[in-house]
Amino acid sequence: MKTNCLSGKRIVVMGLGRFGGGEDSALFACQSGGKVLVTDLAKPEELAKTLKQLEGADIEYRLGEHQMFDFTTADVVIVNPAVPPNNKFVTAAEKAGATITSQVELFFQLCPAPIIGITGSNGKSTTTSLIYH
Repeated sequence: MKTNCLSGKRIVVMGLGRFGGGEDSALFACQSGGKVLVTDLAKPEELAKTLKQLEGADIEYRLGEHQMFDFTTADVVIVNPAVPPNNKFVTAAEKAGATITSQVELFFQLCPAPIIGITGSNGKSTTTSLIYH
């Protein structure tokens, strides 16, 4: 995916999150030239802190509800990790041809450097040090 992959696209950010989970996704999509709609089941007063951070960005909001039309007409849906994959809105968007992605997936697709994941119960620090050298 190229860095201009969102330019001119209708992008729905599903789940702004009470702790700002979708804030970065919304800003990135907006700065990438997308037409951004943020939709969240929470009411504006519950998201006040995050909404303040997004002031001035060219973002449309649908708060307190989701509308099926928003998902079935989207080109790209960036889904908050708290949203289950079998969510009816996500499923409808996918059936309508939208690309379903997440903030992390966008990062992986657009990062120009190799990405190395290190997991496990033991040895992560040692492995990280060895890879660094």
